[in-house]
Amino acid sequence: ITSIQSGSLQHLPYLLGLFLKQNLLADVPGGCFARLSVLQQLSLFGNNLQTLNESLFQDQTNLGFLDVSGQNSSISKLHPSMLATNSRLMGLVLNNNGLKNFSSKLLNQSAALQFLYLKGNNLTSLPLEIW
Repeated sequence: ITSIQSGSLQHLPYLLGLFLKQNLLADVPGGCFARLSVLQQLSLFGNNLQTLNESLFQDQTNLGFLDVSGQNSSISKLHPSMLATNSRLMGLVLNNNGLKNFSSKLLNQSAALQFLYLKGNNLTSLPLEIW
């Protein structure tokens, strides 16, 4: 898979898990996962992602697991409000990207978070507020 159009998954409102692992996605447009409000697991592992749209996960209020691990990705920054509506997020995997910094605001609404994986990034420190 090399691309996904915004709204192309709207006809699957009861989808619980979406695994787009190891494809050739370079971009996932905002609104791509719109109307997937019961989605609990999403994996974008191993794609060629460069950036993530700020509003990409805004409709996923039931999202419990998100894997945006890189393989050929070079995501260097995540927007601080990208996960603002994801209060049920229990697992976040951001391994092997090019993250240079990590904002504590990214996890402000993630009180349920049980595991966070940041292996293989360019981080030199983490803010105390995330602990």
